[in-house]
Amino acid sequence: MIVLGNEIYADEGNVLIRKEDNFVLGKKATLGYTYMIRGKVLDERHLEVPDDYTEIEASELDNRIEIYGMYWPVEEDADFADLKDMLVKVKYSIEDQMAIMCNISLHPEDATYKKRYNEMQDWRQLADRTAKDWIRSHTETEI
Repeated sequence: MIVLGNEIYADEGNVLIRKEDNFVLGKKATLGYTYMIRGKVLDERHLEVPDDYTEIEASELDNRIEIYGMYWPVEEDADFADLKDMLVKVKYSIEDQMAIMCNISLHPEDATYKKRYNEMQDWRQLADRTAKDWIRSHTETEI
């Protein structure tokens, strides 16, 4: 990786990837403030530094599962349930999921809780479709 001022460049045949969430930037990145990591808006903006990034071979992306520009390594024996669970947890930890479910259960008419619940369900559906598509394209298994 080459660092020139606030720009970083991947070596030949590689791409830059943010360590925190496996977001792929490509061959070049301009460092600055980021407001979102893992599909979540940060409470406080983060000033990026070169150490926030690493590089991987571009060809390695073919063996990863992608969701919103984030490329996650897939375990060799991963099945549909493993992939969907992993993708849901990209954005919602188990604790986050439990809190959202409890809040909507206790306050079903609260607009904020409804919004968070619906956002989580949308993400879960996206994770489901993404996992199914990956299984279809990388195995001979039909779901």
